[in-house]
Amino acid sequence: ASLSPNQTVIAASVLGFAETTMTVPAGVELTIDFQNPDTGVQHNWSLYDPAAAAAIYTGEIIVGPANTTYTVPALEAGAYDYVCDIHPQTMTGTLTAQ
Repeated sequence: ASLSPNQTVIAASVLGFAETTMTVPAGVELTIDFQNPDTGVQHNWSLYDPAAAAAIYTGEIIVGPANTTYTVPALEAGAYDYVCDIHPQTMTGTLTAQ
């Protein structure tokens, strides 16, 4: 985890993401390089505000193996949840903007 606005997220399998925590700068647009190496499996990366229980960003679903780039609007400082909307019970993480 670093304070870079450019992050790589890898769908390790339906069991989770390779990284489950990220720290990014607040107030800066984010670029997420999303990698789905799972052949024939759908994944995406979406960001939620846990306080509002609302989606902030919903990434396009891609079928692996494939990569895509998500551009996420600048975030206020705080903690956010990220999930794969296809596998929300197992593919989760926390993003902190500071």
